[in-house]
Amino acid sequence: MLEGDLRGCLVGLLLCNISRVALPWKQEFQWAVQGLKDKSLLTVILKLTWNAFIYFMWKEKNARVFCNVASHISDIVLRI
Repeated sequence: MLEGDLRGCLVGLLLCNISRVALPWKQEFQWAVQGLKDKSLLTVILKLTWNAFIYFMWKEKNARVFCNVASHISDIVLRI
């Protein structure tokens, strides 16, 4: 896992006005699976934020592995 993954996810939640303590990755994933089941506007926004987070973490991981280039967490959050 990239350093700051959960911190970046929590920033995404804060953008949706949700404040909570970071849990281990498996528990965060479980929270997302169970908490994002309804069809409300907030849930749709959280799902989009979650997908953007996953995409940019994947992109960052590939940049670090294949290009030896690392971005700062604040830059990744701005992209999301």
